[in-house]
Amino acid sequence: MKISFKDFATYFFSLFFPNRCIFCDRLIDPFEDYCDECENTVHFISGEICQRCGMEKADCNCKSKRSIGYDAVAAPLYYDGDVKSCIRRYKFKDKLVKETETPTNSVKSESDIEYQELCPYNKYETEDNYIVDGEGNIYKDNGWPKPSYEHSRIYVENVLDKGDDNWVKFNSIPYQAYCSYVISPLTDDIRLVYNEDGGPLFKKVIPESEFEYITKKMNSGEKLQYFLILANVYKKGLQKLKFTITKQ
Repeated sequence: MKISFKDFATYFFSLFFPNRCIFCDRLIDPFEDYCDECENTVHFISGEICQRCGMEKADCNCKSKRSIGYDAVAAPLYYDGDVKSCIRRYKFKDKLVKETETPTNSVKSESDIEYQELCPYNKYETEDNYIVDGEGNIYKDNGWPKPSYEHSRIYVENVLDKGDDNWVKFNSIPYQAYCSYVISPLTDDIRLVYNEDGGPLFKKVIPESEFEYITKKMNSGEKLQYFLILANVYKKGLQKLKFTITKQ
């Protein structure tokens, strides 16, 4: 079998510079772009697509948004999960951002949280429900798989209308969701976690002990309700969000 010079060069250089998945950075075959797990979890946009927002029409919610100044838009992937991390690594010249330590937290109860001026205010949204099966796989409410427990995030989206009278003020530093207080149904302790790359890591919001309870002890159809109190760099509250974990 004849091997092209390009294939030989690719293989040779991979001995010194191993190829990695563009999404999760795992080591992969020198001739692949992404690993098998990401092929199954990364949401490639397909089917009928809304030309206004670029999303699949089943996921499209742009009808309520303001007018646009272009004819159509299309993209191969959603800016979510490992895709978001991939773009961030590209932006920072392939440097993986190390996970920061857990921020210090003196809050013992929700009543201890001091809110920023004019808050709480409805600036952010997150997904309402996540589905977890007995094997620890995580899915969005629409059934689409999310990355693994180690890599998944609870994404927090800024949905503040640009027509809001406080738009400029609420996009200044004191109103950015820098971290989150986690209120869990499984403990009285309130955790404080960083919001990095668009939201806190799933494993920071739901630690291993709670995730094991969800995967091993909850029955199918059972639900747990979590709350995130978004906070700024000064650890002052901005807004309270809730989401549900449903056992498949």
